[in-house]
Amino acid sequence: MNKIPHTLPILFALGLSACASPRPAVPPMPVEVAPSRLEVAATPPVVSLNGEAPTDMIARLHAENLEMSWKNAERLLRVIGVGSPGLSPDILAMGMLGPSVASVVDLTGQVDLAFFGTDFERLAVSIPVAPEMVPRLGQMFTLHPQRGLLRITGTPGDEDSDSTSLGACAFVGIEDDARARVVCASDDELLEAAGLYLGRTVTREALDGDVRLELQSGQLFAQIADEASDGNTNDWAEAAGEQWAMSFFRDIERLSLVGSWGKTDIEAEAVLGFRQDPSVLSRAISARVPLQSESVASFARLPKDSAVAMHGHAANAQALAPLRDEFLKTFRGEMVEDGYDSALLDTFNANVSSLFFTGGSYAFAYGIDRAAAEKALAAYKKDNKKPANRAAAFRALRGWAMFAIEEPTERWTRGIEEIVRVGNELDRKRLGGAASVTTADRWSTTMNVAALPAALPKGSLHIEIKSRPLTKDAAPAHTTHLYVVPDGSRTWIGLGEDEAPMLVRLRAAREGITEQTIAGVPDLVNAASQGSVAAGFASIAGVTLWFLDDDHDAALEKAAQEIESLATLPARGEGIIPWQIVSEVAQHGGSQVRMKAKLSLPVLGDIAEMARR
Repeated sequence: MNKIPHTLPILFALGLSACASPRPAVPPMPVEVAPSRLEVAATPPVVSLNGEAPTDMIARLHAENLEMSWKNAERLLRVIGVGSPGLSPDILAMGMLGPSVASVVDLTGQVDLAFFGTDFERLAVSIPVAPEMVPRLGQMFTLHPQRGLLRITGTPGDEDSDSTSLGACAFVGIEDDARARVVCASDDELLEAAGLYLGRTVTREALDGDVRLELQSGQLFAQIADEASDGNTNDWAEAAGEQWAMSFFRDIERLSLVGSWGKTDIEAEAVLGFRQDPSVLSRAISARVPLQSESVASFARLPKDSAVAMHGHAANAQALAPLRDEFLKTFRGEMVEDGYDSALLDTFNANVSSLFFTGGSYAFAYGIDRAAAEKALAAYKKDNKKPANRAAAFRALRGWAMFAIEEPTERWTRGIEEIVRVGNELDRKRLGGAASVTTADRWSTTMNVAALPAALPKGSLHIEIKSRPLTKDAAPAHTTHLYVVPDGSRTWIGLGEDEAPMLVRLRAAREGITEQTIAGVPDLVNAASQGSVAAGFASIAGVTLWFLDDDHDAALEKAAQEIESLATLPARGEGIIPWQIVSEVAQHGGSQVRMKAKLSLPVLGDIAEMARR
């Protein structure tokens, strides 16, 4: 059973299209309600007479102004080259509510659509009634008071004339023209259980955004985690990452997706609410951070040719300790199985633990020469037997990375030198003893302290990371350079295969050369945000290239396909996406994380094209 992936994409469409209908202009008349009696079932369902949400509600879609959102959606679809929906909101409204009920709704007000049951099989909708229509409701409908609702039992003279997909409807709050609403549900029991909640409670809630989708079931996210886990991982790091990701999904109790319309963009937001005792990864992500961080200044000095850039403030060492311990435990277990010395591994892990997972401010950037990658992979695809083409394709896929850490450089130079020393000793003992290289290893790696380039200041460190292939399909031998460079109380770390460009980037960062850094590009530097767990910018192309595999021949074939696919997007995947992550205390006392992004028209056009493929 897997209805969820097919159901979620249509929820926004339903909220933007359901229940819309023109209203006839009629003079106000007094409300006339047919005599009735209060009926109470012998065994009533879970009814919320005080307006609380039914316990089996799994999702709710909210539109602050349905008419405006529908028009904005149509405008946006036209701009990005996607045709408007074939059905009009009026027709959809009449299909859900019936012509009579649809004729009294007010589409400029708040509309809420709620789903019940793990398969989204039952639904209810709440729509405002036009104030001028309220006095006529008693003449237009046969109404029956029942448990706080005015049930619609028919239309005078022709009670079976309306054909509707929602079989039970009622009015709520008609004593107040401004708050009168109609609530319709899949069945009588659901109408009774959800009527007051949708008709009264939700109208008093202060909600962000123009359109909002809320998923409110921990069971739902656990099911998503189970279905997303295929167990097909290549190494211990991927396996550990998958386990953490699955634990993260199971921690989620609520997810809100919020959209706000702009003239040339959409502000999208996701709010994750965690259970009271979440896993180590969720605790680290949701840890509170200082309102002011030195990482903002470092972010502005990152290279302007960055494809992905971010800054943030990691949780303190105490908050990160469980995540660190779990990571190192998994790493140690895998390494011991591969024949590495257990005592040396303890020393290695102690060095890693003292240097990393300590918290504090940081900035990061990744970049790649996309044009060179496109050219090299095209040549490889044309003649993949030529060694020079193969080597150039592998090299072109290896991008560069830069880090800024708000800590003294000496701590990092000493720490990295010690990690290199113990790491090489681990390799020597493994390869020189009974243990042998496993079939999963495609290359061997050695790290050594190398001569310092003249362009770097005193106190810097240069490490050469040399990789040698062990299998025929592995990437050719190559050397990656790691530089650790002081900048007052800040430390810059650069990692890349091409030395000269990396040294230029490091110099520009240290000296704050505006023309060569993010500081000189307003659209990029504006992505910085104080008080965030993390903030920055990315692009579809940047993220795609970052995660391309570059270690064996089959990966080259896939990389060539991905890069060709990016080139055919309307904006080539290069639209900038500013984003931000903020940790907050939730209303129920737990923690929540708010993730925001701004999607421009070029980005939306690329997303639409990717969805069509």
